[in-house]
Amino acid sequence: MLSLDKGESVYSFVVFLPPIIQYRKGGLANYEMCLGVTLLILNLVMQVGMTYIVGTGVVEDGNAWRYSLVGMQVDDQLEEGQVAVDASQEVSLFSSYSSLWQPREWKDRDPTSQLLDEVEIDFGLHKRDGHYKQLMEIEELESRLEQDQAQVQVLKHSKKGPKQSVALRASSASLLQVKPAAASEVKPTATSSVNLVAADKPMGGAAAAAGKKGDAAGSAYFCQMSNATYTCLPPSVKFAAQWDLLDTNGDGVWSREEAEKDENKLEQKFKAKAFLVFRAITVGLVDRQSVDKRLWVSPQVEKMEGIPKAYFDYWMGDAALCSYADPGMCPTLLARGFFSEAMNPKNNGKEIEDIDGALDYCIFMLKVGGGCDQSLPQIYKLYRATRFEQCGKGQFYPGGIFRNPHHETDRVYVIANAYTNLGKYLKSDSLIYKCFLFLVLLLWLLALVAELREMVKMAEFAATFPASQGSDGLKVEKGEGDEDETYTLEGITSPHRAIIWFMVIVRTIVVVYLGSVGCTFLVLETGYMDLLMNAVALAFVLEVDEILFGAIARTSTVDELERLNDVEFETFLPTEGCLGWMLMKDFWGIIMFPIIAYVLILTHSLFVTQPVLDALNCGCYQQGPQCHDAQYYNREWWDFYWSQTLPNALAKMAQLKQAAGAF
Repeated sequence: MLSLDKGESVYSFVVFLPPIIQYRKGGLANYEMCLGVTLLILNLVMQVGMTYIVGTGVVEDGNAWRYSLVGMQVDDQLEEGQVAVDASQEVSLFSSYSSLWQPREWKDRDPTSQLLDEVEIDFGLHKRDGHYKQLMEIEELESRLEQDQAQVQVLKHSKKGPKQSVALRASSASLLQVKPAAASEVKPTATSSVNLVAADKPMGGAAAAAGKKGDAAGSAYFCQMSNATYTCLPPSVKFAAQWDLLDTNGDGVWSREEAEKDENKLEQKFKAKAFLVFRAITVGLVDRQSVDKRLWVSPQVEKMEGIPKAYFDYWMGDAALCSYADPGMCPTLLARGFFSEAMNPKNNGKEIEDIDGALDYCIFMLKVGGGCDQSLPQIYKLYRATRFEQCGKGQFYPGGIFRNPHHETDRVYVIANAYTNLGKYLKSDSLIYKCFLFLVLLLWLLALVAELREMVKMAEFAATFPASQGSDGLKVEKGEGDEDETYTLEGITSPHRAIIWFMVIVRTIVVVYLGSVGCTFLVLETGYMDLLMNAVALAFVLEVDEILFGAIARTSTVDELERLNDVEFETFLPTEGCLGWMLMKDFWGIIMFPIIAYVLILTHSLFVTQPVLDALNCGCYQQGPQCHDAQYYNREWWDFYWSQTLPNALAKMAQLKQAAGAF
């Protein structure tokens, strides 16, 4: 025997009150029935409308942002092998790459304490333990950086070199504080010149594919993926590795005619005109003479007739550096050792002799209006804006100590740069956040159990409850007065049955829609506070039917509903055995919904979180084994550039200068 719930809701109005209204009013064509239908329609509009507008807006915005990041849909990810690569490393739901970046003091703490701390930090109730001094240092450095940036804007058209520009040195000093040498602080090692003290590298993401060169990304997307490998270089920078395709006749000079013809269709591949890159290189080299005193530009380059291989090699290093497009990355690049060979006294290229010179050169190139804007086409400015939109605002944090491998006393504190968008997805990939999301999803699914159970009972009621023998199928038991009457529903009329079926179908669609959109809405969030507020909002939408009934229904209507006896009927569904247990709430609450929540989080991690982390790591930091840019422009490439490519290019320029009779 089953009993229908007579809760005070719009649905109860439609199911239970029509027979009573017909008995009281003599028919259904009256104000109270119109009010019930109006409440039902209003409830559907509000529940579906709010869920659609808010949920779809968030989902579409999130999908649009992620699509602009890589430009691939789910079927593309499967075809390119991205999902297979990430799935091979996603051992379980609670395996998390970002757990590698948990604070050291959390390693021995239980998950509950970590969860509470993360939530309190997200709500701003307190800051992380051990970070007070670091945060004070960062706030001071940010304040000084804002002052320096204002000064840089004034000097952005200045052509003073690193050695002559005090402003440039002040700008780099605001990012790195030189620490006096102390033998007890930094011990030189044979394998590394970097000592990262308590530095959490913002890398994240699952990736094991070898660094395979991917196809070029168009200007519409920040990155592009091919064979589970990302590339996020600016379109014009990709020309730096294509000398053989640029110098089509093999004479060692990329001529203006070759750039205009573009026989190898590099414009179609890289979404940048070869001639505009050619022009930007020649103009940039001429302007760089005032910065780099060792650079001599031949008349051939000045007249924009051709670019010899030596000048292209000189520009190639600048182009590779320009792919970072943010002067805040300079300390990180220094810590990676990209300028170590540049500081080698044997090389000494581009006016880099020490750490200050390396930072001055880097900041000069990456600042707005700096060397990169001079040496690359205008499309580079679009890339810089896109990168800022995708990576988010940079936030500084202590990143350890760097020692010049060629000078014992030349050491600095590194202030590393962390981007907000990557930080959000790193948090959402952490073990603690996944546990928290699992609990919230489970609670949301459990909130749907009562709704789904009522739908099953209501459908069976509409299908099996006997038809009314009288006019309305209502048995009235009178008391001493009209207010003491009680009602018993013995049958339902055909119009009433049709209304119930309509309500069951519509309510089922609404519940399924709310459930699917709600789950998507929740898994897309990347912060504790936003996740909590969205869960509360979904619970509010789910209770709109009760809110409307309580706010609009008359007191007499509520009294009529209370005087109706419980509606009971025989069920034909199994109540015992395995099938009977599968219809029970505990089966869905203990087994099915946890599995569904697990699958949702795992699917979201494979198709959204991990690809976004891999792409952002490649585009913002050029890190990760799935990043072609990181594999190509790595430490070895930079060492070879400073020690071989650049010195050979400068030597060849000297020969050209001597041959031209310029002294």
